Amino acid sequence: DLYYRLSALRVKVPALRERLEDLPALAQHFLSKHAAEHKKPLLGLDASAIRRLLAYPWPGNVRELEHALERAALLSEGETITDHDVPAEILAPKDELTVILPDSAAGFKETMARLIRDAEARLIRRALAQSEGNRTEAARLLGISRRALLYKLNEYNLRRP
Repeated sequence: DLYYRLSALRVKVPALRERLEDLPALAQHFLSKHAAEHKKPLLGLDASAIRRLLAYPWPGNVRELEHALERAALLSEGETITDHDVPAEILAPKDELTVILPDSAAGFKETMARLIRDAEARLIRRALAQSEGNRTEAARLLGISRRALLYKLNEYNLRRP
């Protein structure tokens, strides 16, 4: 009976990669939590660390973020997490694109559009991380004009941390 009552209400929580605007607040929360658990005085994350975290696709979702920040908090020698404290697999992720097959209701066109959009957004985030937020340099890395990059940043709602 409980299962049927609960299944009447469906809540879709988007993946972390679909709501990157939440990442800085989540990161600060997890960092504070683990710093307190391990009795380490940590102030927070610097801008370079946040840029690196935003550039990562987070296939393991929020749990992967929490584990990465716990490791960074444990290994950090300072009070602020920098990009040097971020785990290596997040700094240099594998070039994998995860394909999630659509529900039967979604068609081929919608699936292809979503895949292209996801791949473009990931490439843009990676270029911005590699260029340390320099949009002109990121556009050069991507082989597009700065104006085209700005258009894509707006289209995909990608903002600076």
